[in-house]
Amino acid sequence: MAINLFQPNKNLQLESHYRQAHQFLNSGDLNSALRMLQKILKTNPNHFESLQLSGLIAAQTNQLNAALLYFTNALKVKQADAFVHNNLGNVLSDLKHLNEALVSFEKAIEYKEDFAEPFYNRGRVLVELGRPLEALESYDKAIKLKENYIDAYVNRAILLKDLSLFEEALESVDIAIRIQKNFPFAHSNRGVILHAMSRFDEAIASYNAAINLLADYPQAYLNRANALLAMDKKIDALTSFNRAIELNPSYEEAYYNIGKYHYDNKQLNQALKCYAKAITISSNYAEAYLNMGLVLKDLNRTNEALKNFDNAIAIRSNYAEAYMNRGTVLDELNSLEEALTSYNKSIEINQNLPEAYSNRGITLHKLNYLEDALANFEKAILCKKDYPEAYSNKGNVLKDLGRLNEALTSYETAIQFKKNYAEARWNKSLALLLQGDLVKGFTEFESRWELPSHTRRHFPKPLWLGREKLANKTILLWTELGLGDQIQFSRYVLEVAKLGAKVILETEEVLFGLFQSLKGVHQLVVKGNTLPNFDYHCPLPSLPYAFSTSAITIPSATKYLKADVNKVRDWNLRLGPKHKPRVGIVWSSVSGFKGDAQRSISFDQMYSALPVDKYEIVCLQKIIKQQDKDAFEASGLSFYGDELNNFDDTAALIECLDLVLSTCTSVPHLSAALGKKTWIMIQHIPDWRWLLGREDSPWYSTVKLYRQPTRGDWKSVSRTIFEDLTKFVTEFENQI
Repeated sequence: MAINLFQPNKNLQLESHYRQAHQFLNSGDLNSALRMLQKILKTNPNHFESLQLSGLIAAQTNQLNAALLYFTNALKVKQADAFVHNNLGNVLSDLKHLNEALVSFEKAIEYKEDFAEPFYNRGRVLVELGRPLEALESYDKAIKLKENYIDAYVNRAILLKDLSLFEEALESVDIAIRIQKNFPFAHSNRGVILHAMSRFDEAIASYNAAINLLADYPQAYLNRANALLAMDKKIDALTSFNRAIELNPSYEEAYYNIGKYHYDNKQLNQALKCYAKAITISSNYAEAYLNMGLVLKDLNRTNEALKNFDNAIAIRSNYAEAYMNRGTVLDELNSLEEALTSYNKSIEINQNLPEAYSNRGITLHKLNYLEDALANFEKAILCKKDYPEAYSNKGNVLKDLGRLNEALTSYETAIQFKKNYAEARWNKSLALLLQGDLVKGFTEFESRWELPSHTRRHFPKPLWLGREKLANKTILLWTELGLGDQIQFSRYVLEVAKLGAKVILETEEVLFGLFQSLKGVHQLVVKGNTLPNFDYHCPLPSLPYAFSTSAITIPSATKYLKADVNKVRDWNLRLGPKHKPRVGIVWSSVSGFKGDAQRSISFDQMYSALPVDKYEIVCLQKIIKQQDKDAFEASGLSFYGDELNNFDDTAALIECLDLVLSTCTSVPHLSAALGKKTWIMIQHIPDWRWLLGREDSPWYSTVKLYRQPTRGDWKSVSRTIFEDLTKFVTEFENQI
């Protein structure tokens, strides 16, 4: 008899397990509660209440990806549940998938219009997305629905302060305090607002009120110290700074502010130690780098000072003070032309030729001087506010600096000024995809067809983008973009076939043998050969758009391509007996991609990441570039490039390996599609498909990503890989 999931009395064991789970939860034993829920879900994987409760426990214990899965599965059972949508939004927000979080909160509101919490949570996300007026409206709606919503009043006050609406901000935080007099965070934020209004005595009184309510409140001590400094009460301020650090030894802002205190009092060595500590805690702390540079300059350590000014500029591209001080240090080092350039960048703000700034910004961007380029585009926009090309190019620089929300704003402004601006839409799509907003990103990705550089192919049959039924139809899926893209998007072939279509796949000749193993293909055709009849066509990179792909709906089979078994046997014989784990390496691409210099490395850089005595190293490069030949020959590694005539050959060689280590080329796509353990070295702001801030990939389950911690820092990547390869050897040996 089928079990009715919402009448547990029909299954006494399920009811008992669920009751026990609640008992564990009420007693604070979350792990036991989760284990009991797992028993329910093992028997009844669609039990809505257990999925929802498991998600809440996982979120509470910071198992965010697990929580994401539970809530997603719960919504498959009960799509219209506002509470689950709200909880899912909170998890997505914590994972920094902000646009997806926004969608979840809006779904919660759609299903329950009088539900205050999703309005409040929507406001928080809109603030992070740089949409303050919409956030304010959302907070107001939450408060209207829930009269004494203290968190909404406090966050609303902070937002109003950031908008320089100080009186309104003060009124909002005062309401929060009337609701709950003993709420220390409200008192502290009241102090922040009063400080911004230069009402320092009142600000200090508010900070003291917060501290009286919560004695171990480091931020209140820090804020109070800054207010005391503003009143020139230095000794009291230092005492308050030190107390903040006692309470939070990893409080970078406190170290930074104490550094400023010492610097202002000419205590340079003490200031240096404080700034160094702040940077150790927070490596992207631009102000600390700048001030550390000032201290080093005063100590006549000019080369180190220059490095710190450069670091400050790398983090905050429009940091005029850093440019100015960089110029002074370069002057001291007798690098006069470079110094003049730095000064000019600071002074040029007063000029009024927008085209000159924009064009120079483009050139500087090509030279990888991103901070200078951004300053030029911003000046161009100051001179000419309705300058869409400058906004689009500014967006490109911001994207490469990792400031994606600002980049998206810049692209959208460009499109407002110039309708149907294909280049800005294309740039916007890459930023959205990099941010993880795949649905919107792949929608804008279709704008590539309007780019002058992108050649559109014409077919006698209509383009299919997911709207028409494909049952009993024949569709041509054709090749576009790079080889890695074709491997990545070939996973959708089976999805198209599942719609009832006969799939003709047009492929590059080098992929023909490999794609013979691809499920769902009715007929393979080498590009350039005569095509059979078909009813629809679609380029492979448009399939994610056609299937409305999101980060959680990517078709991500662990292994969707296979190598030729006979070729695998031949390669095993060619390599001989294996005495050590085998790792295949690729360090550079041979494509004409304009950003290849940033994503590729030299052979020496790759080789430095390898504990070569512990591994058998197998080169997977098709071509050794001229600049790498001497170092490669000196390594004694064998070169198989002449034998890798197509991707089927490379696939067979990969099957003989235990691990593939590569930069961002087509080879890791191949390796991961074969289900092989694949480690990829990627730049600080990588190609869109690798997203940001994660070691794994939703596209490939066997991939591990090694990101530059800062722009251009391959050395740190190499050190981490060396350590992980050493651990991998031990794991490998233990498995033998």
